[in-house]
Amino acid sequence: MLAQNYLTEVIARIDFNSPITTLSSETAEQIKHGLHLLQPELSLKTVNAAKVNLDEKSVEVEVKGKQAILTFSGGKERFEVLNDTFVYVTSEYVEFPPFLMAFEQGFNTALKVLEYGTIKRIGLRYVNVLKHPAIQQPQDWRRFIADPFIPDYGGLLLDPARQSIRRCMQNSVISDGDLSVMLNQGIWNERFPAKATDESYVLDIDCYADDMQFSAEEVSTRLKRLNQTCYAYFEKIVTKDYLQYLDNSRK
Repeated sequence: MLAQNYLTEVIARIDFNSPITTLSSETAEQIKHGLHLLQPELSLKTVNAAKVNLDEKSVEVEVKGKQAILTFSGGKERFEVLNDTFVYVTSEYVEFPPFLMAFEQGFNTALKVLEYGTIKRIGLRYVNVLKHPAIQQPQDWRRFIADPFIPDYGGLLLDPARQSIRRCMQNSVISDGDLSVMLNQGIWNERFPAKATDESYVLDIDCYADDMQFSAEEVSTRLKRLNQTCYAYFEKIVTKDYLQYLDNSRK
């Protein structure tokens, strides 16, 4: 992705086929030392899943596993280890090579400590919150988001004189060969239910591969390809005017 934009989070997530049963405070400590973290926040919590039984009008809570969460760098960067998932998240993204390097350090450390099986899903997600000083109302974003990806916000209203947009998000899942792309985008409006003015536009691009079995050795190569796909969609969705604005903001 672009070196400077409005990324709030970049997330690499690996899902495994077989859960492990050895996740504990001891293995969390091993991961911490393997990452050479000085004083990370380290916690171990139980993860539950609720299942609603409509016939009996009851809610059953199932224990899904334990999750060790390591947080460092002021909370701007973190690794999350679940019994069937490994996640790397940063809100201080600059460019892809150092992001991939940090991910690999954590992922390889976890593999040495935890005996995961084969991989069923590899995902890379960019969460952008776009801004521009020219935005005064949701409709203004039509200048910066390409037509196929943005609705006519004014056209959604029966009576624009008395109605206004409070929130308008779109969700699309696109098959791209052996990859999938999930797009969540639009006017989120953090001040909801107040009127959306709105100076920000959420562009959440989640690319993933989940139609085959993967080995750990394939992960980095796959993430590089996912990164290229995310970037291609970003360039397709935002207009040349907005790309020019981003380029000028870096100078």
